[in-house]
Amino acid sequence: MERRLKDDSSCCGVSLPQCHVLMELDEAGSAAIAELALNLRLDKSTLSRTVEGLVRAGLVDRSIHPADRRYLQIRLTGQGKEVVQKIHNGYNRFYQKVFDAVPPEKQAGVIEGFGLFADAIRVTGGEDPSGICFCRPDDGKGES
Repeated sequence: MERRLKDDSSCCGVSLPQCHVLMELDEAGSAAIAELALNLRLDKSTLSRTVEGLVRAGLVDRSIHPADRRYLQIRLTGQGKEVVQKIHNGYNRFYQKVFDAVPPEKQAGVIEGFGLFADAIRVTGGEDPSGICFCRPDDGKGES
C-alpha cells in the first residue's frame, strides 16, 4: 500500500509526507513542530514547509501553544479530519480486500500471527529500525 501511495505521490489529495503529518496529528490531537519532527523523524525546516502546505490547504491550523508562547501548536481542522477519515477508510478497504483473499480456514491463523508479531514489537520496545544495520549477521550478542 505504501508503495502504491508513493507511486501515486498523493494520498486523498495530499502528498505522502503531508499524509504522515495528518495521521500523526489525528493520533496526537495536537502537537508542536518540534514534537512532530521528532515523532516523524524529520528536520524542523522540512516539517515546517510540509505543515505550511497543509495550512494553505485548510487541513491544519496553527495557534500559539497555551503553555508556552514560544511554540506553535498544530491541529487538524474539520476539513483535515475529513481527509484523515478518507485515508483511514481507504486503508480499511485495502486491508479488508487483502484479508478476504486469505482462505477462510487460514484467517484465524493470520490474525493470531499478527497478534504475536505485535506482541514481539512491544517486547522489543518497538526499536527504531533506522539505527539497525541489516547487513551484519546478528549472533545474538548485540552490536558486532
